[in-house]
Amino acid sequence: KLGIVPSDQSDDAEFLRRVSLDLTGTLPTPWEIEKFLADGSPDKRARKIDELLESPAYAAWWTTKLCDITGNNDDNLKDVSPMRGAASQEWYDWIHKRVSENTPYDQLVAGIVLGKSRNEGEDFKTYCKNLSDLYRKGTDKSFANDRDSMPHYWARRNFRQPEERVIGFAYTFMGIRIQCAQCHKHPFDQWTQDDFKNFTGFFTNVTAGLNPESRDQYNEMLADLGLKDKRGNDLRREIPKLLSEGKNVPFQEVYVRPARRAPANTRNRNQRNRGGATSASATLLGGEKVDLTKYEDAREPLMEWLRSKDNPYFARAFVNRVWAGYFNVGIVNPPDDLSLANPPSNKALLDHLAQGFIESGFDMKWVHREIANSRTYQLTWKPNETNRLDEVNFSHQVPRRLPAEAAYDAIVQATASDSAIKKLHEDLDDRAIAIPGAGRRSRGGAGYALTIFGRSIRESNCDCDRSSESSLLQTVFLQNDREVLSMIDNRNGWLAQVSKDMNVRFVPQTQPAPQDNNQNRATQRQIAQAREMISKAESRLKQMKKEGKDQAAKELEQKIAQFKRRMAALRKRAGEDTPQQAGAGEKGEKVAGLDPDQIIKQAYLRTLSRYPTSEELERSREFVKEADETVNGVRGLLWALVNTKEFIVNH
Repeated sequence: KLGIVPSDQSDDAEFLRRVSLDLTGTLPTPWEIEKFLADGSPDKRARKIDELLESPAYAAWWTTKLCDITGNNDDNLKDVSPMRGAASQEWYDWIHKRVSENTPYDQLVAGIVLGKSRNEGEDFKTYCKNLSDLYRKGTDKSFANDRDSMPHYWARRNFRQPEERVIGFAYTFMGIRIQCAQCHKHPFDQWTQDDFKNFTGFFTNVTAGLNPESRDQYNEMLADLGLKDKRGNDLRREIPKLLSEGKNVPFQEVYVRPARRAPANTRNRNQRNRGGATSASATLLGGEKVDLTKYEDAREPLMEWLRSKDNPYFARAFVNRVWAGYFNVGIVNPPDDLSLANPPSNKALLDHLAQGFIESGFDMKWVHREIANSRTYQLTWKPNETNRLDEVNFSHQVPRRLPAEAAYDAIVQATASDSAIKKLHEDLDDRAIAIPGAGRRSRGGAGYALTIFGRSIRESNCDCDRSSESSLLQTVFLQNDREVLSMIDNRNGWLAQVSKDMNVRFVPQTQPAPQDNNQNRATQRQIAQAREMISKAESRLKQMKKEGKDQAAKELEQKIAQFKRRMAALRKRAGEDTPQQAGAGEKGEKVAGLDPDQIIKQAYLRTLSRYPTSEELERSREFVKEADETVNGVRGLLWALVNTKEFIVNH
């Protein structure tokens, strides 16, 4: 009907790179690519999908995605745990265990929706002992294994009021934006203020803090520990010390209050909620009114409704988000806006995936297999004349910039030695895709890179917390940042490995990046701004000359010269070197007669996940041959490949 002809099927190398990045956030290894390309069996793609779904990186990457939409943010979890950063790690680990075990999605979600701090049957002191045990040195206990549910979702600082919970819950588990209905009826959507108000009743019975029923025991434990007079920050500083000494300490908690009818003389709804009364009834969105007094936990009927086969949002929201991750655009787009005003581009497709997901028992891997094995997913990114402008009908793959975590890990892997790559695939402790929490502050060595590449900050109820936009800072980082250059010149990296294989002395050209590089980061931002100003000024200069504005052009040329001098000074301050510059001091060697083809092919496999074309091979061979030192030629080639558009996008 649209006159659009789908593109051809992708070749094996293109497919392998794409599916590896989509399923695991990880580049395939050079030897994995060689083995896959040499495999002539017709079912090798389906087998590779199954293999990736069983890999540690799959569990890590899709846990990170679920942490995005559920809001695992360090900044909003302060004071949830006595140990700094522990709450976000516990959140990540709890989800990770269930993703790795392929726990049905509805069960995973139930553990969050019905989350409370105490396990079934725990009294307050037993709860405190069991939690204290988690923080002992050398303990074999863990939050993920020993806690039935994940209550931190309800303990966030930005998720305490019923209205905040309505908006966040609808976004996370239903993929809808209901915030407008808090104040008015949206002119193009179905939700009214009454819908919003009546839905809040499900969220008034869960509280994070000191359970009034346990207050006496809490104070008794503080007194026994000599902390009776400690309050606020003073108390928070003492608790970790006592835990390290093996003491049991009291914990606040996420707890549930039974629904009951508020007294008739209660002043207003807000006062009832703050004062401890819960809503006696609530209405499901687009559904029936529920008597909450029949339930111990008002969230129980909400969860029952979510996982019911007739729910129009729960399954659709999940499969649509997975689809959007694979195609750069959702069947409903944006993926977090399922509404009457935003219909799906292919309703039959969305219905098929949602129904299949439900019938599979909410098997998350079923969704991944169904999509990744489809002909649509395996189409090439190369368009034809009929579909080159199509970005919504899935007639070809749309190249998309790598997510921040995958981009950073790709740089690390591309520059790492073979043994280091093997470790990166087996042990994810140092991987960006396995960093638990997010927030405004940069954390760890990858913090700056993850920020400029748009890692989700998990602050608002919007998928737009994660950015896939390109920026000048990303280009500057890849080209000139000392961290990237240090990866290339790492004495345990691939370049050093190549030097050893060639029996050539390895001389790094870049000093290792300092641990605290904030000043250098600021300088690089100034360099990026100066470069942008020069580019804009030169464009204006061309226009002025074309229009015959000679005097104005002359003045602008002087300003451009000033900009360039300023940028040169900034570059000097940052200590920038181009990758092709000779290093100070000792030099390497020129290896006469060395056939570089195998090294060039390995450089392409570890960056672009394919073999070079004959033209690329010839050009690269000449580049390495003309370098003053063989290793310098390989260094420049690796740097150039990391800086190609093909490297930083998934296609």
